[in-house]
Amino acid sequence: MRTNRAEWIKHDRDPSLLGLPSLYVESARTLYYEPGNVIIDDIRDYVEALLERDRHRLGPGTEATVARNYKESQRIAQSRAEELFQSNLHAEFIIKYIDIHEAPFHAQVSWHVMPGVNVLLGRNGYGKTLLLRTVLALLQYDDQTSLQTLGQGTATISLVRDGIEASIRFADRFFDESNVVGKLPILAIPDLPDLRFIDRSNARLRAVMNETTDNGERVTLARHGALHFISERPYEAMIEGFLYGLCLDYFEEGRRFRGKLFSLVRKVVQELTDRTFDFDRVTREGRDGFSLYVRTEGNEDNPLPIQKCSQGTMSVIAIFWLIYEYLRSN
Repeated sequence: MRTNRAEWIKHDRDPSLLGLPSLYVESARTLYYEPGNVIIDDIRDYVEALLERDRHRLGPGTEATVARNYKESQRIAQSRAEELFQSNLHAEFIIKYIDIHEAPFHAQVSWHVMPGVNVLLGRNGYGKTLLLRTVLALLQYDDQTSLQTLGQGTATISLVRDGIEASIRFADRFFDESNVVGKLPILAIPDLPDLRFIDRSNARLRAVMNETTDNGERVTLARHGALHFISERPYEAMIEGFLYGLCLDYFEEGRRFRGKLFSLVRKVVQELTDRTFDFDRVTREGRDGFSLYVRTEGNEDNPLPIQKCSQGTMSVIAIFWLIYEYLRSN
């Protein structure tokens, strides 16, 4: 868009150099109304000139026609995005290289991603979490977050999809729509002090409403596994729903802690913490609530509500379940 605008200015704003509005032009216009977006005046000028030309060409009713065409373009784009995502659910991805230039916080980042575990070290406030949010936003084709973190900067993620090289590119405030990879299924679990997994002050477990995105879509880890990291949302509702489900399983099993999930939780906590952990009992709290008691090291004879476990034990339980649910939903 910048290149086209430059040519237009170079030739004294020649009307013949104005193309018809496309999905990109309409998308650029919608940025005017997104909170926090700063639109460069020359780009606004060019976009409005494109739209004005189209209005004169088509005559009365153009606004409705443009709106209808834009909505149709959105439907096509959404359908294509869904096809790519469904295909990506069954593909193997290897991220090879991350390249970021002229972002507001990161002037230049060149990261060769190594096979296996990668460790990102740095002092507090030096942008580690912001960098990961940026990478996740790119892998999710998240326009809004990419604009927030990259601004006028550019970014490229080089990867391999089922043995074939591909890339995700962001420049001039838009994703490159040629050879689109599509949204990748990712689970990203934040580790921030203010993102506790559950309210430890309340021992009662209750049924919770399904979590939704800002546009009302139900949150599932298969599709939204990076949402909480990107938007800095707490996992409290998801974890409480999991614990509430364990209470229901207890009563369905005849007041016994039988079944795969109970066994897995026991084994994971014991192996990763090297401490005593077992389920003790579930009690009803009113008409729609439960309390789930567990025995932990130092409290073998005085079981505690599971929310009162140490932060480390509760984190192990929460992370186990998020990984389990993510894999199960895929």
